[in-house]
Amino acid sequence: MNTAQNSPKRGYRHISVIPSSTRHPAAKGHYVTKDGRDVLDKTAGSLSAQLYRLLPIAVSEVNTLALPESINVSDRFVVSISLADRADIEHPVGMANIVETGSTDRIVWAKKDSGCGYSRLVVGRQPAPTDTVTMIIKRRHEAPGKFILLNAWCGIEPPELWHDDRSEESDRFWENHAFLFEYTPILAATITEQPPET
Repeated sequence: MNTAQNSPKRGYRHISVIPSSTRHPAAKGHYVTKDGRDVLDKTAGSLSAQLYRLLPIAVSEVNTLALPESINVSDRFVVSISLADRADIEHPVGMANIVETGSTDRIVWAKKDSGCGYSRLVVGRQPAPTDTVTMIIKRRHEAPGKFILLNAWCGIEPPELWHDDRSEESDRFWENHAFLFEYTPILAATITEQPPET
């Protein structure tokens, strides 16, 4: 069973900082969005080689003009891009650690970190193929019109039920989706089969 080692604040995934000298060879310094905005890569080479190959394509599909002026105090945006229609890449683009669940699945709840609420997890399932790349980007206040890429992964991950940015749409998503229990770092002492109060 996996247990969490570090603290992902406010529900965003933790990025393990790797020194620049060990930066992944596939990592780029920056990418350009659909509307020509510069996105500085701050993932520190912590992502997979496959993701670094996909990021220039995924970022090029992002239209920052469609982002709201501000959605939270940190100005972080979770952007999911489907690459299903791209003929120039292999499909699926990756494997997702969040899957759709049904009535026969065993569901448990646990905290991924002491600063987070309870997450819905499914036991005994495997990662599912996906053609979606999700990124966390942030406005650079010292450089208006530019952005920072903080993290990325394959699949989608709406705000969870305990998160400040939750919505009716994200709540509906988590009614029948869950993290993979065997693939998700959690705090073992928090595991419960009873849905927590939200």
